[in-house]
Amino acid sequence: MPDNHSEGRRWLRQARQDLTDAAFAKDGGRFNLACFLGQQAAEKAIKAFLYFRGAEDVWGHSLIDLCEDAKLFERRRPGHGPLPTRSGLRSPAPGIAPPVAG
Repeated sequence: MPDNHSEGRRWLRQARQDLTDAAFAKDGGRFNLACFLGQQAAEKAIKAFLYFRGAEDVWGHSLIDLCEDAKLFERRRPGHGPLPTRSGLRSPAPGIAPPVAG
């Protein structure tokens, strides 16, 4: 079993590198590659968060599933109240994403 903090640092270091590479790709007009690397950076950053929070094994590549896992770990933190339900969340850019049915 890996040391969670070391594993988290390793994933976060790679996430930062992917984000740097995404900016480089964007500046070079390689927008499809920039998008891919941005998604990879987000995935790795969430995996880092999960390891820092004590996850033993983190599997999968779906950002939605990883974010759901992150919510569960965050709910377990002492002193934190319940998180809003999915119907209570709003899109940060109205009109971009469809509204969530309540």
